[in-house]
Amino acid sequence: MNSKELFRLAIRLLGLGFVYLGLAALPASSSAILAGMLGGNLYGFLFTVFTALWPLCVAYWLLRGAPLLMQIAYPEASPVSKEDASTAGALGAKVDA
Repeated sequence: MNSKELFRLAIRLLGLGFVYLGLAALPASSSAILAGMLGGNLYGFLFTVFTALWPLCVAYWLLRGAPLLMQIAYPEASPVSKEDASTAGALGAKVDA
């Protein structure tokens, strides 16, 4: 395994950790969510929902591979040289029939 594959694996394992945190928060927050809905406490309800759902959102992003982190850690786009740009322009302009 090269370093890029190990980094991708570490990101996904971190995502599994966030899944655990999110799922562990759901049973404890379900009673608070129900009380917030029935009691009419909107701020408490929103805070409880946010507390329970943000780890799951982060987990989803990490399990998808965290494209922004991968792009920052391993940029694949190399700068295009002038020679490559002139060749691409010449190939696009010339048409052989």
